[in-house]
Amino acid sequence: QTFRVTVENDTSDDPLPTGDLKVTVLNPDGQPVAGAELVARTADLRYWLEAKTDANGSFVFSGLPPGEWTVTAFPPSDDANFTVARESLPFAATVVAGTTEQVELRLRTVNLMGRVFFTGLGGKDPVEGARVWAFLDEDADGRPDGMLVAGGEGILDTDARGYFSFLLPPGKYAIQ
Repeated sequence: QTFRVTVENDTSDDPLPTGDLKVTVLNPDGQPVAGAELVARTADLRYWLEAKTDANGSFVFSGLPPGEWTVTAFPPSDDANFTVARESLPFAATVVAGTTEQVELRLRTVNLMGRVFFTGLGGKDPVEGARVWAFLDEDADGRPDGMLVAGGEGILDTDARGYFSFLLPPGKYAIQ
């Protein structure tokens, strides 16, 4: 007895085609940064992915839905790079199904850095998690100058070694 069977593929449940995004992170001097922290996200924030670069300063985000992605790199938070480099500028990349988009991000050089210590009977000890505020203070009165311009201030916490760093527009700043 012979049977004839017709098979039709229902494409509604097939996986959507995807693409890859290979990101390489360089320090301000152009050298690869191992352990750099990466964020890749879509504009609608439906996808938000985080990763760290390998020893060659690279990471491949695989299986991404096609479309526009924004990628930003941050220096390793437990590394000396944190005191001399800040995050890259965000980069808009287009992921195309079946391809690998290559992206190179460069960390930016800081222009204000320092260290916070606690001075006690035992000497100076670095302070982790101290809140540092830098603000425009052109008249050097220790108070913010009226309305702060975009980017004219920064607030952050010191790292485990007491260091902080900012990337601010030109001007005279006070730190608290």
